[in-house]
Amino acid sequence: EMILKQFCFLLAVFFCVIQCRLPPQKRGEYTLSTRCIIEMEPYIRTMYQDQVKMCHICHNVALQCQICDNPSCGIKIHNPCVGRYFKGKPEPHCPSCDEFWPHEI
Repeated sequence: EMILKQFCFLLAVFFCVIQCRLPPQKRGEYTLSTRCIIEMEPYIRTMYQDQVKMCHICHNVALQCQICDNPSCGIKIHNPCVGRYFKGKPEPHCPSCDEFWPHEI
């Protein structure tokens, strides 16, 4: 079953690469464009629901994010969402557990 999931994901990535006409990167590796990730988000959520990080604010896949330092919380917030959410707040606190948010805003 895992091999089938990996094959389906690889096939989806291949079609995305072809559609976006991405040139191969160093060592033959590909990176997915933002558009490709957005188009594949439903698939990624379904196939990798245990591994994918979701933004606590916008609820989309979070590739670059900040994570709450509280081990019992650990929510993730996109870097752009962090800026919007904490804008104008003198002391930023986690929207889930209310712990101080020590990361750069």
